[in-house]
Amino acid sequence: MKWLKVQYVIIFLAIIYFTGVLGLSSEGWRPLFRSLTPYNLLLSAGLLALYHRPWSYRVFLAFSLVFIGGMVAEIYGVDTGYIFGHYTYGDVLGVKVLGTPLMIGINWLMLIYMVYVITSSMVLGWLPRIITGAFMMVFYDLLLEPVAIRLDYWSWGGMGIPLQNYLAWWILSALFIAGWIIMDIRIKNPLAPALFLIHLAFLLVLNFTL
Repeated sequence: MKWLKVQYVIIFLAIIYFTGVLGLSSEGWRPLFRSLTPYNLLLSAGLLALYHRPWSYRVFLAFSLVFIGGMVAEIYGVDTGYIFGHYTYGDVLGVKVLGTPLMIGINWLMLIYMVYVITSSMVLGWLPRIITGAFMMVFYDLLLEPVAIRLDYWSWGGMGIPLQNYLAWWILSALFIAGWIIMDIRIKNPLAPALFLIHLAFLLVLNFTL
C-alpha cells in the first residue's frame, strides 16, 4: 500500500490497543470496551488483509481451511469437551454458530497467519518451523486465557483450564501450519509481526491490571 506506510498503521494499532488496556482496566469503562472486542479484532484482521501479498485462489483456500477447521474444532469442543476440555462461550464475541462465535474462527485464522508470516522469516527447516509456530501459539494462549476468563469471553467448567487445552492448541496449530507448508503458501505482510507483538503486549499488561 503506497498510500499509507505500514509504520503509521503500527502506531495507530498500538494506540488502539493501549487505549483498550486503559478502558478494560477501568471498572467503569470495562463494559463498553469489552463490547468493542469483536470490532477491534475485525479491524486488526482487516488491516492485515490490506497489507497481505499475494492474493490467489490457493491462498484463499488455505485461509478458508483454517477458518473452517478452527470453527469445527471449537464447535465440537464446546459440544463434547473432548478437544479442549469443558468450556462455554459468553456473549461478548458476537454471533454464534452452535455455541461458538464466528469471531473465534477469524481469530484462529489471524493468529495462524501472523505466526506463519513470522516463522517464514526464520532460517528454519519445515519441522522446526512447525514446532516453533505451535509453541508460539501456545504461549499466546497462556497469556490469553486469564484475560478471556476475567472478561467473560468464555468460561471453563470443573477445576479451571485443563492441560488438555494447551495440548489441543499445540496440535491444531501444528496441523494448520503444516497444512500451509504442504500447500506451499508463501505470503508476505509487514504488519503481521508487529501486530502479533502488540497482541502479546496487550495481553501481558491485562494479566496484571484486570
